[in-house]
Amino acid sequence: MTRSRNDRLESAALVAILLIVAGFAGAASFTHVKDWTLDNSPAGKCPACAKRARRLRQQQIARAGTVPTNPTSASSPRPTRNGG
Repeated sequence: MTRSRNDRLESAALVAILLIVAGFAGAASFTHVKDWTLDNSPAGKCPACAKRARRLRQQQIARAGTVPTNPTSASSPRPTRNGG
């Protein structure tokens, strides 16, 4: 049985679409697992975790304008270095 040119073209398009969707799904899955791992890893266990924790901490400070004395509670903030 000989397949027509249109059948081959349709098959190639379907394979291309499948590969694109699979690529995006794999990227999203990897990003989710990486973010979850970094968020739930003990502090100080890996350089990437420490770097992410510092970045998140700086973002919290920038948003709030203060540094909480206890990381689990923001009830008693103290001024930041810039005198704010």
